[in-house]
Amino acid sequence: MVQSKRITKLESDLWISDGMDLSVPGRTGTYILPGDSLAVIETGPSSSIPRLKENLQEIGYSFKDIRYIIVTHIHLDHAGGAGLLIQECPNAEIIVHPKGARHLEEPSRLIKGARSVYGADFDRLFDPVLPIPAARITSVAHEETLPLSAERMLTFHHTPGHAAHHISIHDSLSNGIFTGDTIGIQYVDAIPHNRQIFLPTTSPNQFDPEQMLASLNYLLSLQPAAIYFGHFGKSENMTALSTQLRYWLPLFIERAEKFAADANSVEGLKNDLYREVLDYYELPLLEDDDPLAFLLQLDMHVCAMGLLDYVKKKQQNN
Repeated sequence: MVQSKRITKLESDLWISDGMDLSVPGRTGTYILPGDSLAVIETGPSSSIPRLKENLQEIGYSFKDIRYIIVTHIHLDHAGGAGLLIQECPNAEIIVHPKGARHLEEPSRLIKGARSVYGADFDRLFDPVLPIPAARITSVAHEETLPLSAERMLTFHHTPGHAAHHISIHDSLSNGIFTGDTIGIQYVDAIPHNRQIFLPTTSPNQFDPEQMLASLNYLLSLQPAAIYFGHFGKSENMTALSTQLRYWLPLFIERAEKFAADANSVEGLKNDLYREVLDYYELPLLEDDDPLAFLLQLDMHVCAMGLLDYVKKKQQNN
């Protein structure tokens, strides 16, 4: 898969549109699924919507053709642009987990939570986050199905772990699963370093490692031919994905428990996890302008926040 393209054909009837989230190629993608009804999976933040419009036009579609806008979960890097997008899609409805629907209708709490994570960068990364009319939001139950054509059936699976409001979507035509963040991130910027990196994403405040592992086991039990990550793209290497997530999750928790009492615990844990990642994958000390260094440090910061939130809640409940 060539990552420098704005839009890439993954299968004969499946594309990924690069939303250039964080102004980085290969970070966050929107999947385009043709059929009798056109569906897109993930919107990215609002800054990605103009790119999606251009990329759809490149393959012969427009926003008017979209019937379903599906979001795996409501975190703003996956669904922040949904309100802006649906304004230009007169025939579309939003599909989301039942626990996420009200936050798309009234996103104030979602915005507040994201501001606490991203701070002064929030406006640059995510503004605007627009409310969506309730009449245009559809919630889906676990194992509910949606036919896009005679050949393409989507099946929705509730897959918590990264977030309680997370769904994954099985596509019968490709036998692939769109997993959002629930079983981690694939770092395409590691390819120039000849590495295949899969890491869990443990952002606050609903991260649960046991549920994440259960979702991993469940999705692999469906025997998919491919995983389509929210960040980013396609992988057929189920063994490496499973092995790496099972390695990192307990190590992340162990490290968080050691840092939980420190005053500067988030920064300390972030740096510790970043060093662990470099060592595990035998990566050199990356230059600051290397996109992989930027993404790993950003993600380890967000992961550290979620890990410490989880550990402190667990300690309070014991």
